[in-house]
Amino acid sequence: MPIRLFCNCIKGPFLKMNNTRGIKTFVFLDIETTGLPQMENNQTKITELCMVAVEASHIQLGVFPRVQNKLNLCFNPRKLVSLESEEMTGLSNTILEHQCKFSSDTVKVLNSFLDHNQQPLCLVAHNGNFFDFPILRKEIEKTGSSLTDEVLCIDSLPMFKQMYFEEARKCEPKPHVSSMRDYLTISVETTEEVDVQDSGLTEKVQQIKNINETTPKKQIIEVFPSIPNPAKRMKMVSSKRNLDFGVSFKLSDIYSRLIKRSPIKEHQAEGDVMMLIMCASTLGDNFLNWANANATKFCDIPLMVAEKKIGT
Repeated sequence: MPIRLFCNCIKGPFLKMNNTRGIKTFVFLDIETTGLPQMENNQTKITELCMVAVEASHIQLGVFPRVQNKLNLCFNPRKLVSLESEEMTGLSNTILEHQCKFSSDTVKVLNSFLDHNQQPLCLVAHNGNFFDFPILRKEIEKTGSSLTDEVLCIDSLPMFKQMYFEEARKCEPKPHVSSMRDYLTISVETTEEVDVQDSGLTEKVQQIKNINETTPKKQIIEVFPSIPNPAKRMKMVSSKRNLDFGVSFKLSDIYSRLIKRSPIKEHQAEGDVMMLIMCASTLGDNFLNWANANATKFCDIPLMVAEKKIGT
């Protein structure tokens, strides 16, 4: 059963326009880089940075905001751009040759841009905690400067995951069983003999039991794939990280699911920012509530350092 997320996010004409407390401005952010940090010993440099500031009250309306303040900068990384990055972003050392490097003047521009918008302010990046934010913090730290201490940030990736699976659980059909005794007999592994006749199971199941009577009872129980084993599922989920059950949470795929359109200018900083804004606007109040509950200070994000996993 396909899951349509938050199709009723728009609250109608009676939605309040003012977000009386919490974040006032969201600055959607994306960077392009010389390559992946894990392939460059965390020496990755920024080649392009895009910021688009939008009022929180406009996001709250659930429609794409008309009022946007934009900043887009390209940089000479003074470092070789990987072939893979060049092919994806269209940015090469040749066309970036006459661009300025990321410097303290760049940080002044960033702070001036952020100060232009209503405070409190929150940066938003997809997979920001493990890519955009640590890399940007490293570039800023190398200049001896810093962003304003009160700048907040959120990573939209865990937000989309959390909202998707919460909605999926609501849509998940409950197992149909004739009695609680049948459900417990089937879904809970036990070393005791299963009384098939007393439980009222079908003749087909009785035949399967007879075939497997010389095998461990666990294998008998596993022939019921339509009725989940809660304990077994919980153990499987907790033992693996980033288990998404085949659902892609790439920004372009989230955009396609929510907006029902093909991705726009993928792997170009401004294109990725526009897709992120559209997804956030579609969520409306859900996005605002999650952001206000989960925002953290940008200065508290671990910066990228050599020989250490980024984001830790």
